[in-house]
Amino acid sequence: MRELTITRMHGGKAWLAPIDHPAIQAASRAYEKGFGKRPVFVREGGSIPVVATLAEILGLPSVLMGIGLPDENAHAPNEKLDLYNFHHGIITSAHFFQEMAQ
Repeated sequence: MRELTITRMHGGKAWLAPIDHPAIQAASRAYEKGFGKRPVFVREGGSIPVVATLAEILGLPSVLMGIGLPDENAHAPNEKLDLYNFHHGIITSAHFFQEMAQ
């Protein structure tokens, strides 16, 4: 018989952004303006436990706006960020603030 030991590494709560929230929709419009394409919503950010805490305390959703792609190896020894994504991420951020102001 084999034995398995599981070690709990942290106690971060799961959280899911409501994609119909006005702030998330503002981010979607900003991505379309910044990158020229509609974004694809994916479920990520599991290593950011403070997001759920902020949502609970503030009563507002966090808007997580990633600009990296899977082949950029985030947090790996050979991590990189494509300059196109970096520059268009800046433009997208500016559009997001404009969208939120409206």
